[in-house]
Amino acid sequence: MLVCARRGFPLRGHLWDRAEHTEDGNFAYLDDVLHSHLVNAPRNASYLSPTTQNEIIECIESDIREQIVAQCVESMFMSVMADETTDCGATEQLSICVRYVNQTSSGKSEVCEDFLGFAELKEANAETITDTILITRMSKWGADLSKLRGKGFDGASTMSGHISGVQARITENLLHARYFTHCSSHCLNLVVVHCCRVPMIRNFMDSFQRLSYFIRGSAKRKSIQQHIFEESSQESFEYNDAECVNYALRHGHGRQVLPSLCETRWLSRVDAVSTLLSRFSEVFQLFQRFRNLEVLLLQMQKASNCL
Repeated sequence: MLVCARRGFPLRGHLWDRAEHTEDGNFAYLDDVLHSHLVNAPRNASYLSPTTQNEIIECIESDIREQIVAQCVESMFMSVMADETTDCGATEQLSICVRYVNQTSSGKSEVCEDFLGFAELKEANAETITDTILITRMSKWGADLSKLRGKGFDGASTMSGHISGVQARITENLLHARYFTHCSSHCLNLVVVHCCRVPMIRNFMDSFQRLSYFIRGSAKRKSIQQHIFEESSQESFEYNDAECVNYALRHGHGRQVLPSLCETRWLSRVDAVSTLLSRFSEVFQLFQRFRNLEVLLLQMQKASNCL
């Protein structure tokens, strides 16, 4: 389990069979390898159950968090960073990270940023988020809030509002936590989006969005698109010499659907344009198919009117 965690391997697979006690995950595989090399090693299949694995994961999570919090307590100052996200179950989660100065064994100081955990949000308002960060999580985890100096959030009014936002409410509770920094990644995203309001680029993005909606708006059109994309051969595609185009083609040619754009994330636009760039011939073929279907439908309509 620790080997999988340190290497960033997923623990469980997708083919769990309770009756046969078989699984295609890394944890089960390493467990089989371990017992195959140990003579007369005791084997208990209950170690492979999802419940047991979850308990082990929770124990490791608690141990790692305690080590991070202990380093924060030893540090003179620390900052907190948080952002909202939605998991695959459509549950609103708040991810909480800390930034602090750690003294290494060699006596050098290094700035560390570590993830502490997720917190489920019942409501996404400033009061609930503030209580979740300070009381429900940071205090419960044992962090010394008197050492909190900085805060890092996105630019949404709920988080960065100077009157009743999360950063203002934290300063009301902790007078020394007065320094707020707008997330650099969000700032960069806003700059890129603002710079691309050039009429030509803006019109292209609008056209691409309508194109994506047109395909996704019909299950039949989406099925035709997937069929055409799957029929195309990736090996027959020749990449351009330009490095930026190569990057776009490499990252977009493997997609089997034409993604839609996101107004607040520029990286999603990069993925969408990369897919269009690498799949342009397939998209052209797709609309030729739609055009042929439209002509066929018109012919059938004229024939029915004659009858």
